[in-house]
Amino acid sequence: MGLFDVMLNRLRAQDPAKYKAFMAIKNSGRDASSVMAEMYSRGEINDAQLNQISNMLARMGRPIPKSELDKIRNAPRDVVPQSRFKGLF
Repeated sequence: MGLFDVMLNRLRAQDPAKYKAFMAIKNSGRDASSVMAEMYSRGEINDAQLNQISNMLARMGRPIPKSELDKIRNAPRDVVPQSRFKGLF
């Protein structure tokens, strides 16, 4: 079992609704960068969470290029982030 599978099992145990949402995104065939940009622009993930995702993917051998992270961070924000959001990870 790989690190990714361990993290998915942990997410499933901690929050089944977020696990289902993640799997729906994963199985949709959409580009991960566009999904993260959309979530960031809606305030569903913040800078700290984006950094966590980037670091986790780099450890897994799939780093996000700095140019992609800059595009995500510089995209127009759709809404003000909600302070009660607990995060995806």
